[in-house]
Amino acid sequence: MGRHSAPRTIPKVAVLALPIAAVIGIAGAAALVNDDSPGDAAAGSTSPRTGLSACSSVTPMRVTTTEELAPVLGQVAQRQETRGDDCIDYTVDVQSSSVTASGLMSGADDRTQVWIPDSSLWAERVTSAAPSTKLDMGPVVATSPVVFAIPRGAAGTARPGPLTWSQLIAQRAVPLKVASPERSTPSLLALLGAKQAVASSPQDARALQGLLLTLSRSTVDEADLRRQALTPAASAPAFPTSEQQLAHLNQANPKTPLRAMTPSDATPQLDYRMVTVAGKNAPSAAAVAKLQDALADAQSVDALRKAGFRIGESDGPDLAGVPASLPKVIATPRASDADTALRTWVTMSRQTRMLAVIDTSESMKKPAIPGMNRLQLASGAALKALEKFPPSSQIGLWTFDLAHASQPKDWVERVPIRRIDATAGPLTQREALARSAMGLQWQRANGTAVHDTIWAGYQQLQRTYQPDYANALVLLTDGKNEDPSSISEAQLIANLRQAGKDSARPVRLVLIAISQDADLGALQRIAAAVPDGQAYDARRPENIYAIMQTALTTREIAAPAQ
Repeated sequence: MGRHSAPRTIPKVAVLALPIAAVIGIAGAAALVNDDSPGDAAAGSTSPRTGLSACSSVTPMRVTTTEELAPVLGQVAQRQETRGDDCIDYTVDVQSSSVTASGLMSGADDRTQVWIPDSSLWAERVTSAAPSTKLDMGPVVATSPVVFAIPRGAAGTARPGPLTWSQLIAQRAVPLKVASPERSTPSLLALLGAKQAVASSPQDARALQGLLLTLSRSTVDEADLRRQALTPAASAPAFPTSEQQLAHLNQANPKTPLRAMTPSDATPQLDYRMVTVAGKNAPSAAAVAKLQDALADAQSVDALRKAGFRIGESDGPDLAGVPASLPKVIATPRASDADTALRTWVTMSRQTRMLAVIDTSESMKKPAIPGMNRLQLASGAALKALEKFPPSSQIGLWTFDLAHASQPKDWVERVPIRRIDATAGPLTQREALARSAMGLQWQRANGTAVHDTIWAGYQQLQRTYQPDYANALVLLTDGKNEDPSSISEAQLIANLRQAGKDSARPVRLVLIAISQDADLGALQRIAAAVPDGQAYDARRPENIYAIMQTALTTREIAAPAQ
């Protein structure tokens, strides 16, 4: 028998000593329950080389895979070595696909010869990021659709029946959380699947953006999500997982089975594909072919299906909530789509530190919609959008028009930047912001000082920059610069370009035009002066609420420096 050193929970499987793969999880534990073969009592022990001892020479092969596939792969390896026909000495390493991908991208992993990740997407990301790392894509060994696990305590209140992605994003019956998509394949595929499913609906896309902003700030480790789901607490969140992993969770906890929820319009799918790592340590094509054949024989297929995987068009493990016929399977996303989504996720996951700046010049008194002037519409839309931010966000408020006798500067600090849950006297920061914004008044016979205000706000955010936050200046105006003594547009752009080069203190710049009087072209030129700048056209009053939500909850791909 080959070397299959392992923790006690999984006999005959070697585990790399990396933090993310230090402990084998639910899948491995469930597999152990059904494994009647005698196992090694301690990590590092070996078994008699019954089949391989007859070989005149032995070919080593190191296979890396995920914890849920490792038990079956270990059984296949043991069976092949016992027979001794192939004379291949298998070592099975257990490691998450994200960690293996990272090691192959960086060149730190020079051990893996064959890799079976839980999605072809990880292999595509490796070849995209590191073209010199050659990977030969082999056949798919097994598949498992992504489902949403409904916690035990919430099963009675969850909306019955199948749900579309649109309904899943909008429904509030069951709270939803995800593990970090940087490490969790089901979470990553669910994120990409949701984006693809609602791409044609601007309303659903905005709802998804707001949901992702919240989810990115509250990720939970997959093991913790499983533990929470088994409790009777009604507040336990639903979470994306694979059909196979949920089946094993239920097998290990038969008294508290969880229900699955499958989007009825389309579903992502994990695919376990054999990938050969080319190079000087690559196994021979004949050795790889023998492992492929072993995984495809009837005994292996039966073991994979018993473990909860699907083979080809086979049925799944009969989970409550999974339809007999799966909906359309979403194709494996492109590496570029995953890279974009992950960069956005990292950017969104950082808490917001925002200075909101609202125009209070006289033109803001003009009617916007029946019963509401521009200033009331702008402040109301901003507050509605700001409700999306969690208590740990930091928000402040300025107003601006033109300096006058009782106002020495063009801008006025109404509420200093503080955490939303902080208290200032009898009010929380959120209450202070609401009271101040809804009480704003336009200034009689006064114009707009756009240039000096933008530059002052940008400098303020850079001076007080906090690296653990995404720092942003958001300015709303219905006009153009009317201050003859201010810096020019060209000088402002030059100043911002210079300041934007400070990669250690990046500040996002969001400029919003809120009427036909606004100079959108100037705002676009100014916003383009910084790497993470954007100007939005909200000049039609009926669009302002949607645009404000997009402007304040969307994070551009240019992430702040880490």
